[in-house]
Amino acid sequence: MLGALTQCAALVPAAGSGSRLGEPKATLLIGGIPLLERQVRLLRAAGVQPIVAVVAADQPASVALAQRLQCITVLNEQTHLGQSHSVRLGAQALPEGPFLLLPVDCAWTRLQDVQALLLAHAAAQHEPHMILRPHHGTNYGHPVLFGADYRSAFIALPADQSAATVYRTHRIRVQLVPVDNTHIHEDVDTPEDLERCVRTLEG
Repeated sequence: MLGALTQCAALVPAAGSGSRLGEPKATLLIGGIPLLERQVRLLRAAGVQPIVAVVAADQPASVALAQRLQCITVLNEQTHLGQSHSVRLGAQALPEGPFLLLPVDCAWTRLQDVQALLLAHAAAQHEPHMILRPHHGTNYGHPVLFGADYRSAFIALPADQSAATVYRTHRIRVQLVPVDNTHIHEDVDTPEDLERCVRTLEG
């Protein structure tokens, strides 16, 4: 585990309704495991802690799952404001320091991808201005590791701007980290995405 080396937290926005999937994304099963649990297991296997999970206040099963997983559980009561609102709420619950941003629906993320980011961060001596993003060729994915300087930027994010605004504003500070994951850029938004993800992970 790399936690002692990196001292990195994580923020998992998981308040999506999954309207096209017929079930909230946090509790959507892949290989019999809810997506939120899958991401939390992945992060903990890499030594990442604490983990902040932002779930919809009106999804009791998602709230119960986050609490069972012993995440720092943040309730989003205004999910209609989109994922950026979840990120703002979650950033407030993060400790000072670097953190990984891993949306719950980035189901193709692997332990090796997280480890690659943590090792790159440690090699850079935990540079607080650094942003690290995994890529495979021209495809860019998640999680994204933000140095200690960026928590306040997410907290102050205007309601009419997406979380990607912080990344774009500081693009010059982004360092790409190569990973051997051809699906690093994909997420689960539709039944077709889910079917392809299950087929890939189980194959």
